[in-house]
Amino acid sequence: MVRLTCLLVMGLLSAVLSTTQAIESCCRDLGCFSSDAPFFHPLYRPVISVPKCSLLDTFQLHLNTRLNPIQTQVLDPYQPSTFGSTNLDLSKATAILIHGFTDLWDWPWWSDMVAAILRDADVNVIRLNWDEATVLPFIQSVADTRLAGAFVAKFINILKDEHGYNPQRIHIISHSLGVHAAAYAGERVDKVGRITGLDPGRLYFENTEPAVRLDPTDATVVDNIITDGENFPGFALGSLQQMGHISIYVNGGSRQPGCALGQIATIFGTQTAYNSTTYDASAIWRMTEYQNKACSHWRAFFLFLESIGREKSSSLAFECGSYNEFLAGNCFSNASARTSVGYYPNLDLVSGNVMRNFYSAATDRIPFSTMGFKLNFRLQSKTENSNSQAKRGTLTARIVGTLGATEKLTITSEIIDLTPGAEVSLYFHSKHQTLGAIQAVTLEWDAVPNPFLPLDWMRKHYIYLAGDLQLTTDHGSLIRLRPSRAQILENEDLTATVGV
Repeated sequence: MVRLTCLLVMGLLSAVLSTTQAIESCCRDLGCFSSDAPFFHPLYRPVISVPKCSLLDTFQLHLNTRLNPIQTQVLDPYQPSTFGSTNLDLSKATAILIHGFTDLWDWPWWSDMVAAILRDADVNVIRLNWDEATVLPFIQSVADTRLAGAFVAKFINILKDEHGYNPQRIHIISHSLGVHAAAYAGERVDKVGRITGLDPGRLYFENTEPAVRLDPTDATVVDNIITDGENFPGFALGSLQQMGHISIYVNGGSRQPGCALGQIATIFGTQTAYNSTTYDASAIWRMTEYQNKACSHWRAFFLFLESIGREKSSSLAFECGSYNEFLAGNCFSNASARTSVGYYPNLDLVSGNVMRNFYSAATDRIPFSTMGFKLNFRLQSKTENSNSQAKRGTLTARIVGTLGATEKLTITSEIIDLTPGAEVSLYFHSKHQTLGAIQAVTLEWDAVPNPFLPLDWMRKHYIYLAGDLQLTTDHGSLIRLRPSRAQILENEDLTATVGV
């Protein structure tokens, strides 16, 4: 009923708006922008709005390099002769960062990204200041993304046409509404090397024509990390729609752990460990506000940020038909269809304009990266020598390596049946850490007695293993582990070690 009412209201609104005459704005040499189709759609984009040309005077490009890692230098595409007085080095690759709605180019989380990129490589890092275009009303900000993208494209084309700079060396990193500004820049350049969309904005972009939003034609590589999408009529700031060659759905692409509805974040909150040396009081207040109102939407940003640096470890994402298949471990074994989440994707996965879906897991706090494992074992069949019986319960495990061990991990997401003779296959994750060579797995199970059999609560419960355990890592290593015994009493550890 609610869905029907929403559709009726939207249909009525669309009918009214569709009779409204399109408007147009022409902004200097950047061309004219019309509100007509495809930038108007009666259902998905029922707005009449065009860029505000006067904002061009407020746009700036701020350069950092290893020669000026803190203080920025302004690059003005309308005064390209001034480029030579900056540290812009056209022998090096370039990253362009574009923030989203209500965000600011110089907030410290963007400075953190600049610092991380410069630690990783000697490149040019440029941030777009379009702050005055990313404020209310949102409808106007949506229109102004087109102007911001055209402004960035003008700069890139000057480098290309007047200085012979190859735009394949440019990587545009963008968040939220800024993702579509990056798309508009990419469509005007032949051809940007890579656009990364961090939780692409949903409202007035989802289900629109490719010309209106990010799509695989906007760069040679378009990769997206999706953390805050919802299907209609659910509310979300990000979009579940495929918009790139590689779309990574973290924890299914919505409702991130640690971002429960109504959860109040503080400066000691779970998502972001604020850097007190760079985050002043206003920045802490703003990011805390973001965590309270847009926690899942920001998760993509921080996942990407923590992945920058060759010494860093990031989660792996696996190509899969659905999130449920991923959770079942059905997509774990295909080594040719997996990619790192974040700064270093598997670019071999990109082919033409083919769009592919990948799934990964993340924890509820920094560091978000995880390691995936698949544990396989068989239960003994009932025989004269084995009293193996059908049981129900949950399992936990601890993985021990030469350099460390995981915490005790819940490896069943729900109560499972443990049937004699059954093959059990469990897929689970742990926070990323250095384990070294895996030596052992400690397994424990907790029985769930039958509520209709009162005596079942009073007796001891056992399961019986048949043979070795097999542990597969997300990098494809298969490890056989020999259990110390076949019989496992509930709530009692069993250790299985690497066989000699």
